[in-house]
Amino acid sequence: RTDTTHPPVQFSSAETRRIVHRLRAEVAAIMVGTNTVLLDNPSLSVRHWVGHAPVRVAFDRALRIPSSSYILDGTVRTLIFTEKPAENRPNIEYIQIDFEQEPIQQVLSALYERKLNSLMVEGGRQLLNSFLRTGLWDEARVEISPNKLGNGIPAPMISGRLAGSEIRENRLLKRFKRDDFTD
Repeated sequence: RTDTTHPPVQFSSAETRRIVHRLRAEVAAIMVGTNTVLLDNPSLSVRHWVGHAPVRVAFDRALRIPSSSYILDGTVRTLIFTEKPAENRPNIEYIQIDFEQEPIQQVLSALYERKLNSLMVEGGRQLLNSFLRTGLWDEARVEISPNKLGNGIPAPMISGRLAGSEIRENRLLKRFKRDDFTD
């Protein structure tokens, strides 16, 4: 962990973690923002499911992610979008973009150029809101846990049509589709 003073709160159950890891194995790439890496130090792996590891993608505008983070361990192909020049390392590619000019669209274009045609965005809030605000999403999955945090960062608000819901181990799982998205 990068932040050892505040360990991440575990909202998912063993079953819902397996569901997330199955979904990870079904996509070409998985993305998080800088703060998620700094606070949670995610590995973005499929360790609770059998399948291929998606390419890890992160924003790191100012190159604040420490080299000790899992995402920079070089075990999985990783793309870091930044505005600063950085030297590529084995399995880690730094891609400079202009953060003043629609960064989400630049990321999607870069992924498409690399033939990475499906992306799972796991967070955090700012990154999720950017995708929601620009309408560059097809489906959202939400897990509502009975665990209460007390305070923290509110979850993004999703405006889309409810495409399904189910209860698994005391957790409500909802699936939303963008209003104009058809399968």
